[in-house]
Amino acid sequence: MLPGKKGWAAIKIIVFLLSLVPFGLLLKDAINDQLGANPIETLHFGFGDWALRFLCIGLALSPSKTVTGQNWPMRFRRMMGLFAFFYASLHLLVFIVLDLSLSWEAFKDEVPKSPYILMGLLTYLLLFPLAVTSTKKMQKRLGRSWIKLHQLVYVAGLTAVVHYFWLVKADYTEPLIYAAVIGAALGIRVAVYYRKRAKVFVS
Repeated sequence: MLPGKKGWAAIKIIVFLLSLVPFGLLLKDAINDQLGANPIETLHFGFGDWALRFLCIGLALSPSKTVTGQNWPMRFRRMMGLFAFFYASLHLLVFIVLDLSLSWEAFKDEVPKSPYILMGLLTYLLLFPLAVTSTKKMQKRLGRSWIKLHQLVYVAGLTAVVHYFWLVKADYTEPLIYAAVIGAALGIRVAVYYRKRAKVFVS
């Protein structure tokens, strides 16, 4: 039996707090000077990893509905998407503020010669309008356009994985796992789309 309205509210609060745990742990390590030999890199990669993880979780929720027939995981899709954007923002902030020291000259020098940075910026630009229009009010205002706009999350997932692949120099295990999750989510969505089209054609 699924919980009632108050039960879901309590569960959402718990999920929200759990989603903040990675931020809290990285912040604690930063305060206690426990980020290792390269603290900026540790923060940068840590926030980037969690951005991609939350993006994968959010993308996996729709296929889980298709596979299990359960609708309740969709209650957390917006939250997972916003946390992906939150950690992606911290990932970008560490790069600009700590790595580049807010230097526009350093930004202009570094970005053009680093394809993985360009891919990361593209991913962030794709996530930004999704975060801004994530409210129910914006969903009603945009109507059917909202659905089309938020399909960009799959593109953002793919560009995020490419960003990670280009960044990694040796062990591709993690990016391959993320690629498999995003590929499966996209594959199920495409299969559902063509199945619906086939039903319409037959009818």
